[in-house]
Amino acid sequence: KVIPKFSTLAAPLHKYSPATVQQQKNNKKLKFELSAEARTAFHQLKKILTTDLILDFPDDTLTFKLQTDASVDGIGAVLLQITPNGDRPLAYMSKKLTKTQTNWPTIEQECYAVVQAIEKWDKYLRGHEFILETDHEPLIHFSNKEQLNKRCERWRLKLAEYRFK
Repeated sequence: KVIPKFSTLAAPLHKYSPATVQQQKNNKKLKFELSAEARTAFHQLKKILTTDLILDFPDDTLTFKLQTDASVDGIGAVLLQITPNGDRPLAYMSKKLTKTQTNWPTIEQECYAVVQAIEKWDKYLRGHEFILETDHEPLIHFSNKEQLNKRCERWRLKLAEYRFK
């Protein structure tokens, strides 16, 4: 099952996983107590996992919409299709950022979310004009920026292969 914004929801729980791995290695029972934030995250995820999420099948005659976001902990995206009955989700994606990636400037994290999502759903998006939605306004001018580092320049070249508005 896919969970929208999983990396953000699960972030408070990540710090407890090394203790679990260590416990398994040493065959010892390590005691730890979840913080209030971690308990809330656990209950939110439990609720999501116990409810049904219905995904649609892609229809090449309809317009695709890609929504992306980045946070301090991870990136996420949802691939939707615009239908007469409203936007319908086709797939979700989330990924935890590495320690290095968490130090990137916000615009790079947001662009990374876009690039990862487009690469993941390339078979649906390549050759189709689609709508790209992000909450990071500076990303709108990304393709026109004159001075970019090598990583961003590679991303700009990658994004130039797609038609989005």
